[in-house]
Amino acid sequence: DTGEEAGADGADAARDASRDAAWAVVPAPATGYVRAVDGDALLRVAEERDVVVRLAAAVGDFVVEGTPVAWVAPAARAAVGDDDGWVRRVQG
Repeated sequence: DTGEEAGADGADAARDASRDAAWAVVPAPATGYVRAVDGDALLRVAEERDVVVRLAAAVGDFVVEGTPVAWVAPAARAAVGDDDGWVRRVQG
């Protein structure tokens, strides 16, 4: 064991912690099934507030009160640790 794996794990953990600190949880208001997501309204609010929204639940998913249904982060901070570039692709 060269220790490289432990170092990589530590770097991954630091990156994840940095990214997670930027995201605020939007908890489910009640237990039940997600019946609809108003994508147009969600996009409008996200643009107005200059935030990125990451949905954690899709229509048809069962959620428990208090568990995350989405995460929100300021657009400038959302890209921290964005290895796969999804934020840049969504923003255009």
